[in-house]
Amino acid sequence: MDAIHSSGIAIVLSLQSLGEWLTAPMKFLSFLGLPEFYLLFMPALYWCVDTGLAVRLGLILLPGVALSNTFKILLHQPRPYWITQQVKALDSYVDFGLPSAHAWNAVTYWGLLAASLRRRWAWAAALGLMFLIGLSRVYLAVHFPSDVIVGWLVGALFLWAFLRWQKPVGDWLRHRSARQLVLLSLLLSLGLLGFTGLAMASLGDWQVPAFWQENAVAGTGEALDPLAPLDTLTAAGALSGLIAGLVWRSQADGFRPDGPTWKRVVRFLVGIVGVAILWYGLREVFTRESNWLGYSLRYLRYALVGLWISAGAPSLFLRLGLAEKKE
Repeated sequence: MDAIHSSGIAIVLSLQSLGEWLTAPMKFLSFLGLPEFYLLFMPALYWCVDTGLAVRLGLILLPGVALSNTFKILLHQPRPYWITQQVKALDSYVDFGLPSAHAWNAVTYWGLLAASLRRRWAWAAALGLMFLIGLSRVYLAVHFPSDVIVGWLVGALFLWAFLRWQKPVGDWLRHRSARQLVLLSLLLSLGLLGFTGLAMASLGDWQVPAFWQENAVAGTGEALDPLAPLDTLTAAGALSGLIAGLVWRSQADGFRPDGPTWKRVVRFLVGIVGVAILWYGLREVFTRESNWLGYSLRYLRYALVGLWISAGAPSLFLRLGLAEKKE
C-alpha cells in the first residue's frame, strides 16, 4: 500500500495547493455526506414529501453505513493526515479510511434518488454530487483517492443489488406479520453488529501504529479510536428503530405526507426538534465511553431516533391535526 499512499499524498498536496478558498465549498460538499445532513433531509422527505421514497433511502443508507464500518475495521487502513504532516488536516476522523463511507453513501443515496425520479437531469445531478463529494474528501486530507474509488465501486454494486432485489424482497415482506417484521429488523440489526464484531476479532492483537496517533494528534488535536464500532452502532440502532416504527404506523393506518405548505413546514419544525432532543440531548446524558454500556446506550439512542422519525413524530402530527391518516 505504500506506493498507493505515496501517490495519494501527492494528489492531496496538489489539490490543497489550489488555495484555501476551496476549503469552505469542500467542507459544504463533505457535509452532504454527514449524519447531520441525512437527519435533516430524510425526515423532511418522510414527513413532508414522499414517505415511501424516504423509507427506501433509509433502507439502503443505514446497512451501507454499518457495512462500510465493518470493511474499514477489516482493512484497517490510515487516512492521509495520519501518516504524514505534509498534508493539512482540514477535518478530523477517528476511524479508518478505506473505503470512503462518504463516497459509498453518495452513490447509494443520490443514485437511488435519481433512479426513483427517472429523469436525466436527476442522474446528471447525482453523478456530479458523487464526484464532488468524493473530491472533497481528498482535498480535506481525510481520504486517499483510492479510498474514494473503492467507496464508489462498492456503493455502485450495493445500489445495483438494492434496485435488483427491492421489489421481490418487498413483495415477500408484505406477506409477513408485524411480529415477524420486527423480529427480522432486530436480526438484521444484530447481524450488522455481528459482522463488525467479527472484523474486530480478526485483527487479534493488532495495534494502531504510534506514528499514526502522533500525526493525527499533531494535525487535529484529536486522538484516534478506530476500533470503536461507532458507525455500526449508529446505523444498526437507527435501522431497528426505523423499521419498528414503520410496522407500528402501518398497524395504525399510516399517515399522509401531503397537505398545505404551512402544515408541512410546521411538521418539519416540530419533528426536527424531537430529533435534536434525542440526538443531542441524550448524547449529553448517556455515557460515551468505549465499553459495553457506552455502546449499548449509543445503540438505544439511535434506535429512539429512528423510532421517532418513522412513528413518534407522525403520531404527534396526527394528534395535532398537522397530518391526515391514509384512507
